[in-house]
Amino acid sequence: MAEGGNTPEELSLGADQPANNSQEPKKISRRKVLGLGASVAVVGAAIGTGIIRHEQTGWPEQFNDNVQLDPTLGEYLAPIEDYTPAFRLVEANTRYEDVLTDKRYLEWLFKNLRDQTSEYPNTTSALQEGLRVAKGPVGDPHAYGTLLQLDEGGLYLTARHMVKDNVLQYVDDPYTNEAVKVTAALEHPNADIALVVAPTGLEPKPLPNVHFAPNTPKLSQRLQIVGLEPINGNVNQLYQYMKTGKLTDITDDKMKIEGLIPLGGTSGSPITDEAGRIVGVLSGFYPRYSEGPNAISNYAGAIVVPLPLVENLSQMRKIA
Repeated sequence: MAEGGNTPEELSLGADQPANNSQEPKKISRRKVLGLGASVAVVGAAIGTGIIRHEQTGWPEQFNDNVQLDPTLGEYLAPIEDYTPAFRLVEANTRYEDVLTDKRYLEWLFKNLRDQTSEYPNTTSALQEGLRVAKGPVGDPHAYGTLLQLDEGGLYLTARHMVKDNVLQYVDDPYTNEAVKVTAALEHPNADIALVVAPTGLEPKPLPNVHFAPNTPKLSQRLQIVGLEPINGNVNQLYQYMKTGKLTDITDDKMKIEGLIPLGGTSGSPITDEAGRIVGVLSGFYPRYSEGPNAISNYAGAIVVPLPLVENLSQMRKIA
């Protein structure tokens, strides 16, 4: 993984997050669709001027697009210094593609991802090494979302809407600037979760230090996003993004995590417990005020698809 950039301690609570150590801070623009990375205008005034609430609605008079981070909770937005959008396309080696989409193999893989122990003291750091950027056509400068590599053969966990909306064509490694074409996918018919195959040609086996949580998280438990965020929807600069929130609602197909604020390009990011074990996949956000503007200060939290839905292989269907 490329090193450099800001540590959590260097990012102050409530400040605009700096693009890198040598540039002026940039505000984080809102997105109409989290997975599509479209850039739109910044709304409202900066945090720090105080919140004035409307007498009738209780809404803040001024919404804004700054995100507040708490370094004491491990929250940060730090640039990947060596990243470049001019990725090098690596030819997909489909030797093991049938294995990566075989449900018997996937059942074995999932069991191992639950059972294996980590060699890293910090599982979250290992997860960051497995983050990948979902890319559209070659030459398109935008990032569409985040994936997590699960298997050395080239199997990735992400949100179904990136596959369903036909925007995902390549899986780009932001640390090597190499991209592989997507050749197959397994998607849930109803839930926003999917597995993507972009074959590396390596023999399939679980990626070390990636873990599935053994149990469903409980209400009030703190959960964390570990994702990638392109500023203003353009991946000339790519960031690692971590933020925590509290689980306030859970059903068989959805979790709501208050305070875990998604940013454009983070769709498909893994959501983890405090031990860095995966509990679900980011799908979208829910607002504080249903009729309020699409501004980050109106985001109440994240909508997350629970991990067991992708593990129910009888429901997953293969698409080319």
